[in-house]
Amino acid sequence: MTRTSMLSFEGQWVAVAAEPNRPVQFFDGRGTLARCAFEQVPLAGGGVALHWFAGNQYLTAFPDGRLYGWAVPAGELQDAGHNGPYAFLLDQGPDGSYQLRSRDGRVLGNPDGLRLDGRQWNEPLKLKLNDGAPDFSRLQNACGSDHGSHDPHTRRVQWEKEVHANMVGRAFNVFGLLREHEEARRLHDLFGNFSEAKKEPGHQNTRQEDLMEQLQDGLLKADVESLYSGVIAGKNAFYKHFFDPRVRQNYLGDFDYLLNLFSGTPENNFTDNAYTEALRYAQQAADYFGMADDHEMHKKGAFALGLALHYVSDLSQPMHATNTINFPLFGEDSNFGDWRHHNLETYADEHRNSYLLPAEAFNWDDIRPDNAEFESETMPALLDKIAWKSVDIYNNTLEPVMNKALWNMYKGNLFSDEQVGPALRQAIPHGQRASAAFLLLWSRLGLGHVWSTSKLNMGDQSAWAPNFFRHGNRNWVVLADSNAHDTRFHSMNGNFEPDNVQNFVHGSSNCFEVPSVVSDGGQQLVSAWHAHGSMSLWTGFATCTDLTRYTEWHHVNLPDARIKDYTSPTVFHIQGRIWMIWVDYGHCLPGGEGIYISLADTNSRSWSTPRKIPGVGTTHSPAVLVRGNQLWLAWTGTQSHEGIFWTTSTDCENWDAQQQTRFVSRSGPGLGVLRGMPYLFWRAPDDAIHYSIFSNNQWSFPPRPVLTPDVWSHQDVRAVTLEDQIVVGWSNSWWPHRLVLKDGYKA
Repeated sequence: MTRTSMLSFEGQWVAVAAEPNRPVQFFDGRGTLARCAFEQVPLAGGGVALHWFAGNQYLTAFPDGRLYGWAVPAGELQDAGHNGPYAFLLDQGPDGSYQLRSRDGRVLGNPDGLRLDGRQWNEPLKLKLNDGAPDFSRLQNACGSDHGSHDPHTRRVQWEKEVHANMVGRAFNVFGLLREHEEARRLHDLFGNFSEAKKEPGHQNTRQEDLMEQLQDGLLKADVESLYSGVIAGKNAFYKHFFDPRVRQNYLGDFDYLLNLFSGTPENNFTDNAYTEALRYAQQAADYFGMADDHEMHKKGAFALGLALHYVSDLSQPMHATNTINFPLFGEDSNFGDWRHHNLETYADEHRNSYLLPAEAFNWDDIRPDNAEFESETMPALLDKIAWKSVDIYNNTLEPVMNKALWNMYKGNLFSDEQVGPALRQAIPHGQRASAAFLLLWSRLGLGHVWSTSKLNMGDQSAWAPNFFRHGNRNWVVLADSNAHDTRFHSMNGNFEPDNVQNFVHGSSNCFEVPSVVSDGGQQLVSAWHAHGSMSLWTGFATCTDLTRYTEWHHVNLPDARIKDYTSPTVFHIQGRIWMIWVDYGHCLPGGEGIYISLADTNSRSWSTPRKIPGVGTTHSPAVLVRGNQLWLAWTGTQSHEGIFWTTSTDCENWDAQQQTRFVSRSGPGLGVLRGMPYLFWRAPDDAIHYSIFSNNQWSFPPRPVLTPDVWSHQDVRAVTLEDQIVVGWSNSWWPHRLVLKDGYKA
């Protein structure tokens, strides 16, 4: 359940208006309290957003101090450079009361501060915060009418199951034709093609067939099991299958609060709708696929994805997106009343092949979630687009027919193609495109990720994140012992766990932070480190087939380098050569302060003259990623609010124009690559590690926290790609930790 709160002053509640983009007001609580309940959402840049569930509004401070409930554009909320109007703090005083303060320091009640409801005060208001108030889903109103039959086999209030199945099935067949696109290929590799053919007795399912069967099972059970349809008075009411984006509600509208009071089942959430359920089960599916490398867990994820797909196709049905329902008279078995919803969907089911388009009719631009039709990079935005498109179809092509179709109100008097064909020729292909776009976005946001995380129990305390590298036929972790200030190398097994805790190799370097180590793929090893107690930059060269305690290191100092405090260098191998990059104060280098790069000569064991990367500055260690013949560089700005920047180069000399992300980090970031897609990791303002994936020329937004418990960092985050897996390192409470990310369905 969402943790919610309510604010009051002298017995009146602080409430938003029924519709967005209107002033916030005081409310005495009569009628519904839905307009008073909000959740607190932590923001990048500091403070929290107060998110009112009524109308999906956020408290917004205008420049003149007026407070409004505002519909915030997608992506703007977590953009630290633009979310100031939505950022607030609730300061508790010694008497237990609270003051509402904007991030720029204005306080509600001060003459020159925040204003509410057109009223002014001469001192800060002492507000009462009722934390843990009931979920908004229990606070809205509802209608006691049952709207007729609730038997799914007689009421038929959704697209029929065959239409659902064909919409989704043909989407998967489209992915098989578009395997050159990463998201489509991943889905096709995971589920295969959709098939209605019956299997022979004794047939042994493949993993793909297992998952597709579970997905189809979820698609079907969304209609027939009460948990997924919504129950009123013990009968399936199907309110979870409706959502009108104009009012952000299902067909129960403003009557669900009364239903909660009088239904006798207060655990019911009568505000659940096709939008909330699609989001709920899409995330559940991602969690199942992303948290365990286990086929049984993946089957649960496939079932949840089938449920989500059912609600997505509901959103593509114009009657579901306008809360247009059956209304039978004289009981659920009566043919009298208003059965136009039923009659439309029965006709659509019987003639579905006249309106469904074949897989070959769709190209990539028809179904990608960021195309001109959907323009979505987040799941909520996509679901909204799908629902609004359905509203347009209803208003423009279906509603004029319904207003005249009095004969079709009688159950069994089906529509004709002349009546509803124009609407169905839009609505059913819209459902096909919507199902495909939803699946592609689900894939893009993190399909099949398997996270495994643990503390590196090697007896080494370290305030710095560990580094990882591969040399010979083994993986290694390198640590800086915070007590001895020296380097330790531990060999690791296939799960990136230490082979033998006691069998470590001293690196013979007196370091401040963890050294960076890279292999040329043969016998050459190069390391670099920030010397303890100074600004000196040291490097080491070694030639060996395997790293042992007898490996000899040749140490080389860069005399003109003055490495910046609390940063460390990075060495990397690209296009057959080894380079080093670091942050320098610039005291002895002609370019001044900035990020520098130098090329190693492993024969002479020396370094080229350092060159400054133009226009780049940072106070933390930058991150490096080698992606084929391309080098990626990411760093935090010199000011904490500037966020993370990135650029690329193909020769380590000429750099593309730097670009700024929307992400805010308190330390240096990490970069890795998986299945060809770059991943960016960083320490968020709340110290949790977040990540974003680079796809279709942009970083996915909003960012996602790593889906595993106890992933917190107090310093830089390191990342490296080894053996088709991303290994992330960080330090928490003076102990090094590591996390491994791999594809959940890769054999």
